[in-house]
This record gives sequence, structure tokens and C-alpha cells, in this order.
Amino acid sequence: MDDVFVNLSNLTHLHLSDNPITTFPTAINFLPKLQFLEISTTKITVLKNSGTKINKNLKYLHGYSTKIERIENCAFCNFPNLKEVNFDFSNALSFIDENAFGFAHSHLKPSLEKFSVFHCNFTTLPKNLLNWNSLKHFDAAANPFNCNCSMNWLIKFIKEKSDPTKHSFYECSNTSEFKGKTFLELPQTSCNETFANSTTSIPSTSTTLSPVTVTEAATSPSNGHLMLIILIISLSVFIAFAIIVGGYYFYQNRKIIQIPRNGDDDEDLIEEDFDTENV
Repeated sequence: MDDVFVNLSNLTHLHLSDNPITTFPTAINFLPKLQFLEISTTKITVLKNSGTKINKNLKYLHGYSTKIERIENCAFCNFPNLKEVNFDFSNALSFIDENAFGFAHSHLKPSLEKFSVFHCNFTTLPKNLLNWNSLKHFDAAANPFNCNCSMNWLIKFIKEKSDPTKHSFYECSNTSEFKGKTFLELPQTSCNETFANSTTSIPSTSTTLSPVTVTEAATSPSNGHLMLIILIISLSVFIAFAIIVGGYYFYQNRKIIQIPRNGDDDEDLIEEDFDTENV
């Protein structure tokens, strides 16, 4: 019940592990001093921003081995001072909204220091979810990631800043070209050549190219030449058509008419020199 903790206004730690609750406990609204909440091995499937009030004291949220599948928009917006969020071994967890912490759209600045989703079911993570450089600890190893352009930022981030002892746990599940390869085994090359459309093969030798943004699309030079040829042909047809139509109307307006002059020899005159209706 929502008021079950009404008399525990000084409670700071609450463990609800192994309880068959299916929704996030809104009863914490009666715990203004709550700092630590654990919901591990519960049956909650969706986390969303509904029913909870702002709690500026909550700093630690743990949910090991939960049934959570989705974390929706602004799910943690009412907990602005969260320091640590951990959903390790939540094997059904495959989606987290980029604005779950209010950073992407609401322009909130979460104070999160640790974010861990080890051994979940993520194929991708949103780049705008957090200010990744401000984290002191991040762990998303053992997830079935798609190694394509949308994940190029994470691949680079893991190579540069993650714990080297866990590099082998960051492995590609898709696409087929990269399946089974660790992030460290992927070539150092530009996104549009290595990961474009998730079908390009790994080059036989690693080549360092000038970096491009993750969202930059691959462009084929042959496609550009073809478009130029089509444009030139279309323009030529249009000009030829305009010349033909213009010539036709020009000669129509300069038709020769015969005007008799009292039995004298007829003289050719141009129609445009006369008002033909009066003639």
C-alpha cells in the first residue's frame, strides 16, 4: 500500500529484493530521507515517471536480476541527485529512453557517477542518455551490441576509457561481418566506410582515416556522376523542347498574307504589320 511507510519518515535504506512487486513502489513518496533503494529480483517490467514525487535525497538505486524490460522517458527525473544506478544481470532489459535521466530533452544535469548495466540485453545505447565523460564508473559489458554506425561512439568510448580488464566482454553480436569480435578488434577507420549500412566488410589491414560523425551517411562517387549525367540530359531535353515550341509560335505569328491592290501585282506583307480583322 502507498501509505505503508507513512510512519518511517527517517528511513534512509530500503531493501525490497525478492518481493513479487510488479510496479515501481510509489510508497517511497512517504520516505523523504530515503537514500538507498534496492529492487533486485523483483517482477517489475517497466520503469517510468508516474506516481513518484521528487526525492532529492535518493542517491543509490540497485536492481540486480530484475524482470525489467524497458526504462521509459524521464523515469529517473524525480531523483535528481542519483549517484549510482545498477541493473546488472537484468537479462530482459533491452531499452532505455535517451531522456530517462532528463539529460537529453529536459536539460537536467544528473549527478550520476556510476551506471552499470552488465549482462543485460542491450543491442544499442543512446548517445544522449548521459554526459558520459562525467561518469566515474560505467559498465555495459556482456550485452549483445550491434556494431554499426549508431554504436560507433560507444565503441570508441570503450576503447579509450573503459576498464581494460573488461575489454574482452564488449563483443559484437551483429552484424555478421563483426559477430564474435571484441570492440578492440574492430578497425580504426571512419564510420561511413567500416559500419555503413551494417554490411561493409572489415578491411584486411587496419587503416586510420580522418574521423567523421556517427550520423554521417556513406556516399558513392559513382552515384554522384550518374545524377550529374541525368541532370544534363534532362536539361538538354528541356532546352530542345523550348526551342521547338518557340520556333513554332514565332513562325505562326509571321504568316504571309496576300492583299490585292486594285489589280496590281500582289505584294507579300507580314501579318503582324496590319490589323487583319479590319483588312
